Amino acid sequence: MALTPRPASAAALTTAWDPAIRDAIDVYICEASFAASIPALGSDLTRLRNATRQALDHWNTYGNADFNFILQGGAPPGVNDCAAGSGSFPSGNYTVIRAEVSSFGTGTGCGARAFGGGQQDGSGDRVRGRVVFFRNDCNVPSVPRTTWSYDSTQHADGPPDTRDYNQILLHELGHVLGFPDVAGAGVTVMNGNTGSGPTFVTYQKVLWPDDLADLTDTSNMWFYNRVTTRPIQHERSVDDGLTWTPESWGTAINTNNRIGVAGNDSGTYVVAYADTTASRTLRVFTSNGSSAPANHQSLGTPVLGGVAVAHGFIGGTSTFVLAVVENTDLRWIRYFVSVNDGVSWTNRGQLSFRYLTTDAPTTYGSKYEPALAFNTHDDAFVIAFTEWAPTFGVPVQGQVVTCAHSNPAGANWQGCTRTGFFSNGPPAVACEWSGSDSCILRWTDNALVSGYRMISSQARVDGGPVRLTLTGATNTQNDSTNLAPALTQGNGYFMAAWTGTDFNRFGNINRMTNAGWPTWTNKVFPESLLLSSPTLAFEDHWTEFAFYFVRR
Repeated sequence: MALTPRPASAAALTTAWDPAIRDAIDVYICEASFAASIPALGSDLTRLRNATRQALDHWNTYGNADFNFILQGGAPPGVNDCAAGSGSFPSGNYTVIRAEVSSFGTGTGCGARAFGGGQQDGSGDRVRGRVVFFRNDCNVPSVPRTTWSYDSTQHADGPPDTRDYNQILLHELGHVLGFPDVAGAGVTVMNGNTGSGPTFVTYQKVLWPDDLADLTDTSNMWFYNRVTTRPIQHERSVDDGLTWTPESWGTAINTNNRIGVAGNDSGTYVVAYADTTASRTLRVFTSNGSSAPANHQSLGTPVLGGVAVAHGFIGGTSTFVLAVVENTDLRWIRYFVSVNDGVSWTNRGQLSFRYLTTDAPTTYGSKYEPALAFNTHDDAFVIAFTEWAPTFGVPVQGQVVTCAHSNPAGANWQGCTRTGFFSNGPPAVACEWSGSDSCILRWTDNALVSGYRMISSQARVDGGPVRLTLTGATNTQNDSTNLAPALTQGNGYFMAAWTGTDFNRFGNINRMTNAGWPTWTNKVFPESLLLSSPTLAFEDHWTEFAFYFVRR
């Protein structure tokens, strides 16, 4: 599929990090400067570290390029690395994030918030970077001072002139990587519009097709390399998640993003992924886990982020459903259906849904990859996603939305529900296969109140119209992730997996019996240095759980 030409507003890199450094760009936070200059951010250093790590992980995971930010801590090596002053760069080849108190004169000049950038060596390669956040102390009654927060759901400038640390840091890290600001209405994280309103605030919260294209644009003087050698790996567990054994189909299949996996009841897994071409094209194949891939095919759709797959039965017919976020500025969800166990697929188009049965179908986008599940009690597929909408009257970003469908091969999805909960990443959903209507929905804390801990809620699938309904109190886990959690169900257990926020990015797995809410037990760490979120699936024929992942 041909790539759509990038608009004139796209931002070409003006420099790039030295190839000898870029795979390990060390980042330090001047924590004392935040405590002194911006107490709203620095009074809780755990939240500051977690929010910083989340922005770094977002670039690392979704950038698909050969750079890697590594958060090293809150004490930069250089004596003056945290010194105030716009001309101050770190003394070594690393990046420093600090805070200052500053007055930007009078009038609209009081609106300055933060800046990022770096220094080059003699060849023009970037070798060090900085990001500076300001508390604005200008004395102009008509111009409000900046208020900082960790609330990633903020949609537009809210009174009194609020800024989201996560959003601004994601943008400023783009400058550290070598991007300039983009003026006007460019759909890019580098949108540098300094006016108020929803557009630029929304665009700075995630990476966009133009951002990914410009990172690896070899026609430009400066670029990062696309990584094409990260193989899909997987392990199996035949003791309900207590131990895991590596498994291979003997062929290297590469991706930079989360993998979609689901198994039927006859020993076949469907595996879907975005390939490593510039367009990140959706591809899919079948395997029993150890057999060579079969039915390996391109579905033609360029993808933003990862892939979701679920298996169920519609009218007694074995059915797989696959969903992705399209690589467009609208971030619409597109889904595909296979009724012959992955041999061929039907493109069902963009996911349109109704919040009420009387509503006209509406197509919104998703900030991240969606999640899919199937519930046998009502024979319905369930999809969950983190809502993104720039101007559709949605006052905040990141609300978790769920929809259900008793026949995705037919009409539009219905029974859609805004859950009232907000996530700073993709959600996860899983339902029982034993005939119960019980499901679990999981997401991550959006405002860092609990440090990106995962939050779960019991749910059930109801009929008339079919929909997912939350049924009980939420439960906050003691574990955190900056990416997507994963859920599946089988053999009497709900199984969960996620990428940890620790330095080694361990893959974590634990389990809960069907009747064990809310107690998750038997945590194991099967893999480390994960690039993206792992994926779980259950295969009834083999009575096994499968764990799919990509290493950094």
